[in-house]
Amino acid sequence: MTKHRWKDLKKSLWIYINPEKKEELRTAQKENEEKRGKILKLIKTVNQGNKEAISKKKSELTKLVDEFQQRYQFLYALYDNLASEIGRVVDKRDEESSESSDSEPFYTPHASSVRSSPMIRRFHVTKLKHDISQESEEAYLKDKLTSTSEVVKEAIDGTPEHEKIIRSPEAKDELSLLKEDLVKSEEKIKSLTNEYDDYKKETTAQIKELEGQVFMLKLEVDTLEAEKTKVEKQLKQLQDNNPQLQNHRVEIETHSVAETEKSVAHGIELQSEVNISGSQTIVSERSQSTVEGLEVLMEDKGSSMQVKDPSEAHKRVFEEQIRMMINDTNQSRETTERFHEKLVELEKRSRERENELLSQLKTSETRGNLLSEENVSLTSQLSSLQQELESLQAEKCELCLQIDKAHEESKNVSTLKNQNSRLTEEVEDQQKTLIERQVIIDKYNEEHKHHEVKNVNINPYVQLVERKIEEAAEGLRKQLEDNLRILSRRVRVAEQLHVENKDFCQETKEKYEENKKELEHFLNMLEDFSLSANQMLIALDTVVSRFEECNANFMNRISQVSCALIFAKDWMKRKNETITHMKEDLDTVLKQRDDKESEILGLREKARKLENKVRKVEKLVKHKEEEMLSLGEEKREAIRQLCVWMDYHRSRCDHLRKMLHCNKTHRAR
Repeated sequence: MTKHRWKDLKKSLWIYINPEKKEELRTAQKENEEKRGKILKLIKTVNQGNKEAISKKKSELTKLVDEFQQRYQFLYALYDNLASEIGRVVDKRDEESSESSDSEPFYTPHASSVRSSPMIRRFHVTKLKHDISQESEEAYLKDKLTSTSEVVKEAIDGTPEHEKIIRSPEAKDELSLLKEDLVKSEEKIKSLTNEYDDYKKETTAQIKELEGQVFMLKLEVDTLEAEKTKVEKQLKQLQDNNPQLQNHRVEIETHSVAETEKSVAHGIELQSEVNISGSQTIVSERSQSTVEGLEVLMEDKGSSMQVKDPSEAHKRVFEEQIRMMINDTNQSRETTERFHEKLVELEKRSRERENELLSQLKTSETRGNLLSEENVSLTSQLSSLQQELESLQAEKCELCLQIDKAHEESKNVSTLKNQNSRLTEEVEDQQKTLIERQVIIDKYNEEHKHHEVKNVNINPYVQLVERKIEEAAEGLRKQLEDNLRILSRRVRVAEQLHVENKDFCQETKEKYEENKKELEHFLNMLEDFSLSANQMLIALDTVVSRFEECNANFMNRISQVSCALIFAKDWMKRKNETITHMKEDLDTVLKQRDDKESEILGLREKARKLENKVRKVEKLVKHKEEEMLSLGEEKREAIRQLCVWMDYHRSRCDHLRKMLHCNKTHRAR
């Protein structure tokens, strides 16, 4: 009766293991493997592409996962059918043999389909392979493998009834082969676990190094933000100083206009003094002519006194009148002498002033030529520095392109570190060259200041005008240089942030892909091992099917397998929860990437605004330069007018000298 019952059970199991069903199971296995490969590819490329591509990939993933779940439910239905048939056979055995009711073992509805259906076993193995990267999976695999080895050992060495059957030579050979296979599989498991531990240690060390790099990058970002705040403060100060410079320029213009008016008034005063001196000479000439006429009259009167003898009273009156006239003539002579001395002094002063003005004009012309030459040299130096800056920026762009290519081509972290160190050294060298050029510019400014100190003895008015002009020019140059530096720094900061974000994203992608490749390699190893384990289990199933007719503890082993399946279900639930958490993390990472892209767009808009501001500032500078040129032309015209006035005064002085010389010749006669 027992043999008949076991034959019925074998028939019910053989329905699921016949060759026709095997082909269906193989096709189903191939389809499942293809779907698994598609799911892995989609998981690798979920975060690549646009949002539409990502949504399409997510929808495809959901469809594949749903189909996989349907397959899984179908297998569970097969498992339930097989369990129900085994239960019916066992119930028949219980009805027929009531004597063995006391020794019945514990039975669960999740029956012995693990050993009898290899497709279910493969399905569980492939399901375990999909998420084996975490620590919980490692523990579960170890427990699973130890439990399977224990089950096999129990199946081989479990009961004394087995020992009777194992005494046959064929069974002994099969058992020895199975034991050797078990030993090899255990050695493989140990080697794989050791490799996994080593890989875990290496990954932890790499993660620590990357965390250190991230910390350093955060520090660099903080320093760049501090520099940005400083530059913004300097910009605000420069914007505040712009109206002050304009007021200073207006004061210089008013001062120059006042000086020109003073010079014109001084020329008019000189002309009036010359006119007064001319009138005084005319008065002196008239007084001399009157004195000469009186002397002639005295001579005539003396002769008439000799001829005639007038009265004494009339004579006294006439003498008093003559004395009065003589006193008037003496006073007029004294006044003429004084005026003559004043004329001589005025001529000396005019000559001295002419000489001073000529020397000042010459010095101012030489000074202007020197300043123009220095300005030309400084502008040429600034243009050369700007060209060098542009060349450095072009080199920087080329270096950035090289960095991007190196990041795309390189796969090892060590090569990336070496290239980054080289690039940082080159950037530091470029910064050093910029600092040296800045020092050269400072030296030129100091030499310019020394030249200004040497020329202190020049006329204060002209010196003030020149100083103010030079200060205005230096202020404009400094503004331009500061604006260029600020813009270059901002552009560099924006480029560095953009490059750092790119590098960080690329590094994370590369690490993620490397981890996936390593995990896939590990999964392939486990697949090979699972295939060998499946083959071993199939062989064990054949041996166990021979021994199951006399095995009284078969239901206990079924209960153990059912407990293992329950544990697998719980593990699958936990893994589904972890998958949901990973999806949430991916969504957060995508949101962060979108935020970074929006920040980059904002920075680009700011850069465009700054470029527009720079263009406006350049237009203002050009306008100011044109105004300065017009002021220079006006000053030249004023100097020309002064020269004309000086020539006129010289001609007048020469004419007066000639007149005085003529008067002296008349007196001598």
